[in-house]
Amino acid sequence: MSFPLPEVWGNYMLKDFGEIVMPEDIAWWPIQPGWWVLLSIILITLGWYLYRRYRHWKRNAYRRLALKQLSTMTSLRDMNGILKHAAVAAFPAEPIADLWGSEWIEYLNTKTRVPCFAGGDGDRYQLLLTQPQDNWPDDISQLQGRTKAWLEQHQEAKL
Repeated sequence: MSFPLPEVWGNYMLKDFGEIVMPEDIAWWPIQPGWWVLLSIILITLGWYLYRRYRHWKRNAYRRLALKQLSTMTSLRDMNGILKHAAVAAFPAEPIADLWGSEWIEYLNTKTRVPCFAGGDGDRYQLLLTQPQDNWPDDISQLQGRTKAWLEQHQEAKL
């Protein structure tokens, strides 16, 4: 035996309601001119930032090379040569090759915010360069650490 189905199945109050028609989705493309302007500003800013980072990376190639040479040097006499090469690369317009001893250390200390070398380091450098290795002072590792600190902290000349 089958029962007759009502004209409206479920709620009889919804008898005359029609099907709900959803509006079409809003298209994301093509975008409005304001979004083009914002996208252009973002791309220009990103390009400028990447260019500046690349330029900074290229300018500091001498610093990375000097730190690599400092970590793999075989003789402590090479430390002064590494510093001279780095200083000439960072400050090309200044007469660096003639500096020696305490004048050299004072010059290096003027190129960092906080001086990396102590007052007696000029004498230690002179001992490294002029005396045989038997007469070198015992605290050479401190001098090597100060050299590394200078290579990391000095501010190169602005181009």
